[in-house]
Amino acid sequence: MARSVIKFNISDIFLDGQTSKEDRLSLIKSPLFSILANLYNRSERSIRVGMITRAEASNDIYGVEIVTPEGLSVARLTARCGSLYNFGVYASPLSAGTNPNPLISSCNPKYLQTKLGPKSDHEAAQVFDSKLAFTKVYVSELLRTLLDRFVDTTVGTALTSMPQVFGGTYIASGDEVKLCNYLALYFAGEVTAAEMPSHLRNLFDSTYKKYVDEKNKFADALVRSREMFSGEKWVYFRNINGGVVLGAIRTDAMQVAIDKYESGQGLPFTTEFNYAQWEMPLKWYPTHEHIPADIRQQVDLSLVMLKAHRNSEEMFPSDGKFWEEMGCATLANDSGPLASRFYVLSK
Repeated sequence: MARSVIKFNISDIFLDGQTSKEDRLSLIKSPLFSILANLYNRSERSIRVGMITRAEASNDIYGVEIVTPEGLSVARLTARCGSLYNFGVYASPLSAGTNPNPLISSCNPKYLQTKLGPKSDHEAAQVFDSKLAFTKVYVSELLRTLLDRFVDTTVGTALTSMPQVFGGTYIASGDEVKLCNYLALYFAGEVTAAEMPSHLRNLFDSTYKKYVDEKNKFADALVRSREMFSGEKWVYFRNINGGVVLGAIRTDAMQVAIDKYESGQGLPFTTEFNYAQWEMPLKWYPTHEHIPADIRQQVDLSLVMLKAHRNSEEMFPSDGKFWEEMGCATLANDSGPLASRFYVLSK
């Protein structure tokens, strides 16, 4: 269904606190702005203009980050030499920082303006809709990923549900099938346990022992997960849209998700469950130092405690890892010095 075109104040399209007055005026006068305005209308005012970059030789606007109101990167619009206009979306906010593969390109900016507008059903516009919807629940997705990885790491194998006696075993032929058939006959009362052939009994004993071991590991992992993801947490993005993004969550929802996992269900997906219960909504800042002093002091205390625990000279961890004793974790897109990273810190 086509979206209606809405009117808006031009200043509303820019992310608060990021771009200079000069950059804003230059962008408004450039052919890129009409494309951005149409994307803004298409998103029903749920995107902002983020970081603006200029070409070194001409000083013309080269690239524009398209972000959420919280500053998380969604897409990028570029003008190469003022004659080729490209639009592409990021795989995720943590993959921002380089030009994404273009979904649509043209030497005519009006072509992009039309194809990315509110009434367009162009594939590029639909991909943008999908990626924007994903970015809106991105923190919830990251929290689910961390919880899932922590359980898998603690158990020592990848899981999609609690262990089961024959879970994860591909039963196609041989003694596994014979054992299952025998157990079915036993349940139906046609045979007794004493009649079970010794080789099937040995297979059952070894299979069941493996199940008990996995079940105990799984139960222990969930106990540790409850402790790891308890209390309030800072959620912190570094090197995102030229700055940092900070918020705080309660972990009640993560505890509920662990309950569901323990009950035999899989971890809920973010399409049906929200892991991020906001204590303090996400907000973008130009640098770490721009975070309000009273909040920054609390975040710094968490970072200092984690730094001491890691016995590191670096304040920010650079690798994706869990620090279970501290209730902290990181996810990194890559190991470069400007790589975007996501941190969960005890509050």
